[in-house]
Amino acid sequence: MHSHIAGTWLLANLLHPVILVFYFSNGFSFLVAEDLGVFLQLLFYSCLFSLPSLALGFLAGYLIAKIRGEAVLKLVAWIITAPCIALLNWLLIILVFFSPDLFFFEIIDVVAPAMLVAFIATVCRSHYFLGTVKRTGQQDDDSTKFNNLF
Repeated sequence: MHSHIAGTWLLANLLHPVILVFYFSNGFSFLVAEDLGVFLQLLFYSCLFSLPSLALGFLAGYLIAKIRGEAVLKLVAWIITAPCIALLNWLLIILVFFSPDLFFFEIIDVVAPAMLVAFIATVCRSHYFLGTVKRTGQQDDDSTKFNNLF
């Protein structure tokens, strides 16, 4: 499960600069060779500031793995949880680095691309998620399930 979470996090971070470019401009029309540095900075800061999301994703993945039910139920829980983790990550960054007065300052413009990327990455990797859940669900021993998550 953790390899799925790390893979989803990496895919989301690779897609995040692309979604930001489309969200805040008219597509790739402004991208020229000189803007590659800006694109790479977005990629670097996306990875850096989303590290708390990775940790929260591991925690949510552990909790979702404990849900008793079918794999599709766990997938729906993960699809709903991933964008919420992106929102929570943004709120934590605002609390730690900025004034709490900025909490709801243009929240949609800042969080929407990250939540959209989290949703897209989760849906793109849903087949892998279902395979991971079914493999860990075949064992009977709970300690074996826990060890397989790590």
